[in-house]
Amino acid sequence: MRLVAKGNNPFKGDKTIPAIEKNVVFDVYSAHTKHCKNYCQIALKNLKKIRFSSFFYAMLIATMRPKKLGVAAIATLFLS
Repeated sequence: MRLVAKGNNPFKGDKTIPAIEKNVVFDVYSAHTKHCKNYCQIALKNLKKIRFSSFFYAMLIATMRPKKLGVAAIATLFLS
């Protein structure tokens, strides 16, 4: 502020601007991602595909090898 406005802050003590909730200010999805068709929407679709496929493969492995998966999960719980 000192370098750009030469130390003058015209809004210092100004109460005319209402306080905004943090949820509104930091809502990146509604502000940007929802409208960005080039990169963000493609990345979001890829993340959804990865999430679905990793869940699918985890369930597939759990149904095919439940005993080994259960032993590994129990061992990690007790060893950590």
